[in-house]
Amino acid sequence: MNTIGKCRTGRPFAAVVVMAILVAGTAFAATVDAKPMSEKEKIDALIHAVESRDDLQFIRLGEAHSASEAARVLRTKLWYAGSRVKTADEFIVHIASGTVSGSPYFVRYPDGKQVPSGDFLREELKRINQAAAAN
Repeated sequence: MNTIGKCRTGRPFAAVVVMAILVAGTAFAATVDAKPMSEKEKIDALIHAVESRDDLQFIRLGEAHSASEAARVLRTKLWYAGSRVKTADEFIVHIASGTVSGSPYFVRYPDGKQVPSGDFLREELKRINQAAAAN
């Protein structure tokens, strides 16, 4: 005589328990994977947002630079800042908005519109945060 009970579905009770554990484990794993982005990941995403915008010009000290040049400057400045820049907001304020002497950076769109780079990056950060929250 079999001592393992059966559920209403006709499946052995043990099989139903195993399936329930697998489903719960999968749901838990999905929750664990959906961790918020670290500040370093956000900073990296901001630099990538600059680097990927070949349609824009980045104005530094009155001269237009390509997306790759702008990203290189941001990475260099971030490296020199070291541990003094801990958050994406600090990155925008202290690294990506202007020169050390205070000369502002700008972003020029294809239509000629020019905005301060800090404004551009704050919009990008909103987009990055929204995308991370959706995942």
